[in-house]
Amino acid sequence: RISIENADNDAIIPVTGVKDASALDFDMTDSRIYWTDLKVKAITRAFINGSQVERIVEFGLDSPEGLAVDWVAHNIYWADTGSKRIEVSKLDGSSRKVLLWKNIEEPRSIALDPSECYMYWSDWGGQGSVERATMDGVSRLVILAKVGRANGLTVDYTERRLYWSQLHGTPAIEVADLDGKHRSTVIAKDIGRPFALTQYQDYIYWADWNGGSIERVEKH
Repeated sequence: RISIENADNDAIIPVTGVKDASALDFDMTDSRIYWTDLKVKAITRAFINGSQVERIVEFGLDSPEGLAVDWVAHNIYWADTGSKRIEVSKLDGSSRKVLLWKNIEEPRSIALDPSECYMYWSDWGGQGSVERATMDGVSRLVILAKVGRANGLTVDYTERRLYWSQLHGTPAIEVADLDGKHRSTVIAKDIGRPFALTQYQDYIYWADWNGGSIERVEKH
């Protein structure tokens, strides 16, 4: 982890057993981080100081590429590219349920908007899409078609917009309204290969897969 105010103030979180972490999210209410591991095919959590590492889901996973924490209802959602499913459980892995499994090809990134009870996910199948449904898997809707390989979906809760990184063709960071309208490019030059993405206040932050760095840009 690093401070967004001081890049020199960074620290390694001493978690154990990490093999091939893909997606990461955190729960501010109890200071835990959650991540998926593609090699061990599990979802794990730990306190932000690295203590009490605990695998909460370790059966029936194939390639869990996307993960998002619902800090309001205390649930965790994930997208499994291998099994072609979107699932949910309690934060301890109990009460697991498959929400979506029909007409899904390669579900990848997932983001939540608990205040409006919506979830968003990208599907890399075909020409790529971003879809929306209520957080119980109902009222499914394609909001962005022919979007390529969208990753790192992030909701701007203040301005009510959706950001993502584009990994198909020329790498870019894009944005649209939460209904998919007014799509535009934030930045598409000298950004490496933006993989993970998040937004805080006036900035967009991303991890550059190629350069092994964390970058940021003003969102306006």
